Formats: sequence, structure tokens, C-alpha cells
Amino acid sequence: MVAVSTGSAFSTTSWEKWDEFYQVVRMGDFNGDGKDDVVVLDSSKCLWKVHLA
Repeated sequence: MVAVSTGSAFSTTSWEKWDEFYQVVRMGDFNGDGKDDVVVLDSSKCLWKVHLA
């Protein structure tokens, strides 16, 4: 669940269901736009999933 501020309240958005196989979570500006992004490692598929802000 991601909460985004509208200035007077928060709106929430669900990007994806959290999976028990997400073992590594990292945040950072991965695409250079100045916003924090989220990366998770899905160990069941040996796959990194990138969620851009």
C-alpha cells in the first residue's frame, strides 16, 4: 500500500500484493527523476521488481 499526500489528506494505492517471497527491499532513485523508487527481490523467480514513483 502506498500513501500519497494531496496536501490535506492521503490517497492510497495498492501496487501489488505483498508476496512471502519478497526477501530484499530497497529504496532509492533508480531512474534519476528525484523521487524514491522501490525495488524488491522475488526469490521464488530470482527476479528483481522495480516500482517507480
